[in-house]
This record gives sequence, structure tokens and C-alpha cells, in this order.
Amino acid sequence: MIGLMKKALIFGFVIVALLATYIWFDRDRLALVYAASQTEMRTLAELEDLLLPQMVWRLPDPDVVGAGPYPLFVQMHGCGGLNMDQHGSYADIANAAGYAALIVSSNAPRGYDQQASLDQICQGKALLGQERAGDVFVALKHALQREDIDPARIVLGGWSHGAWTVMDYLSIDGADGLPVGLEAYDGPRPEIKAAVLFYPYCGIGSRARVYGWGDQNPDVLALIGDNDSVVDHQACQSVLSQLERGAGKAFEEHVYEGAEHAFENSFLPERIAHWYHEEYSQDARENVASFLQAQR
Repeated sequence: MIGLMKKALIFGFVIVALLATYIWFDRDRLALVYAASQTEMRTLAELEDLLLPQMVWRLPDPDVVGAGPYPLFVQMHGCGGLNMDQHGSYADIANAAGYAALIVSSNAPRGYDQQASLDQICQGKALLGQERAGDVFVALKHALQREDIDPARIVLGGWSHGAWTVMDYLSIDGADGLPVGLEAYDGPRPEIKAAVLFYPYCGIGSRARVYGWGDQNPDVLALIGDNDSVVDHQACQSVLSQLERGAGKAFEEHVYEGAEHAFENSFLPERIAHWYHEEYSQDARENVASFLQAQR
């Protein structure tokens, strides 16, 4: 009897150990599944009603760059919410390169002010990248209804949480995959020509970290600080290095020595204003301008 009890205990310990090992090695996927189970479902119409009123368009001057249709630069802000001073400055860069810019506000339409954004979204308690990817679906559907936008020249730009969102959008199967929380989608699924990624999050909860980018194969410009106290820059370098690259696809990675998170943002709140690095900001903006120009 004692021998049987020992065997049962040993067997039980083995099962527990195997389960623990499985959870440890598949924790990324399990985290995504759990987060999805906690996400509120919305119809496409509901998400459009939420987001479209606060999307901001900035179009180039046709007298300067010529008539459309224009390439499109979609901008996804960081977890703290939309700062129009910052994103308006990048819209200016895009417009000068001949792009229409579409700036997407994700937090305010959902009722998150800056403090709630910091407490909930920045802490990973709400609106993970795999859910916010639905905002990209809505933005693209809205944009491609316009005759002055070229569907073959779309660049997605993201900052921090927005870059996480862009990467998760690219990880969703182009044929029929859906972002978490969206019941259905009947809009266009264009091929994305390029992605501009500022200091993205690629930790647990990142869909791209688990699934890669599937059938999407954009050119990439990544701008990262190697002294980032908010995200693990090496985690994203690892994810980006594992993405399959098609023949002739461009991949630019700029790692700024000693740079903090949001190093190129001159509009940071006072408590983290010291993260701003003027020289690196100028270099990053020049890199974005030349990258966008090359994508035309």
C-alpha cells in the first residue's frame, strides 16, 4: 500500500511538473488567450461610431506635391493617449514627403483620460495590442473609401503601444483573421507596404511575438533606445530579427545609444521631460522622412 502511495505521489508530481513546464513555455500564448476572454466584443459599426469622429486627417498641399491619389501614413499613438503636438509634427513630415496622414485616437474615444490611460492601458490592464489592432482595421476601411488615397502605398506608424498595435495588426491573418474584440469585418485588407516602429513593446501579451507577421511582409524602419526603462528593446530586436523577409525588402534598425523611451518626443510631461534627446530626435525624424520618401 505504501509503495502504491509513493508511486501515486511521484506520478502526481510528474504531472504537476509537466503542466508547469507547459505553462512556462506557452505562457505567451496563454496570456493572449486569457486577455481575449476578458475583452468586450464590438460590432464593426460600433467600433466605427466610437473612433471615426476623433480621427484626424492631414492632407499634403497639391500645389507642392501634386495631385493624388496619395500614399497614406497611419499614425498610432502611445499608451498615454494622443498628443496632437507630437503627431501633428509627424503629419507635417509625412505631408512634406507627399503622404496623406491619418492620426488615430484610441484612448479618448473609449473614455480614458491621461491618468486612466497611464493606470490602465500603460499597465497592460486594458486595450492590449491584439484588441487595439481593430482600430487599424477601422482606419484602413475609412481611408480606402476615399478616392485620393492609394491602397497600394500604405505605411503604418506606431509609437510604443501604437507600435505594439501595428505589429499585432500585421500578425493577423490577412485572409479572414480578426483582431480580438471585433465580431466581424467586411472592409478591405490591403497589403501594407511599410511600417515605422518607434520603441515598440514586444513582451508577454504581444501577438507578433507569438505568431510573427504571417502573410504580411512590409519594409520596416525601427527606431529604438538602448536605455529604455519602459520596454525591453532587446525583446523587440529579437522579434524583428525572426520575421521572414522577402527578396528585396528593406529593414532599417536604428538603436540610439543611451536613449530612453520616447527619446524623440519634445512634448513629454515634465516628470519625464529629461528623456527627450534633441540630437537623436532630429536624426529619427530625418530617418522617417527619408524612409517615407523611399516608399513612394
